Amino acid sequence: MPAQKSKDNNLKLLYRLFILTLLALSAMNLVIFKLNNRETIVYATTEPTSEYWESLIAKNPTYRDAYLVLASINKGRGDLDKAQELITKAKNIDPYWALEGL
Repeated sequence: MPAQKSKDNNLKLLYRLFILTLLALSAMNLVIFKLNNRETIVYATTEPTSEYWESLIAKNPTYRDAYLVLASINKGRGDLDKAQELITKAKNIDPYWALEGL
């Protein structure tokens, strides 16, 4: 029996060492992850800017949707007069199109 008890104690010791090793490796992994992955705030946008839409209007002054998108951008910025002016231009290009949501 003492040989069996010694074997059981050795297995328990190996199990505890294995668990401690896993915990230590997990902790090291978390530290390395935190050090390498600092948050970066990116302010870039994938949406075209108002300059993009203005250039489209310059190339094709009858492109109604460009006026409407530009009006929406200006409305979002709080420039309601400019937005209304652009909507009026869009209505002049296509007077039969319904302006819902603007």
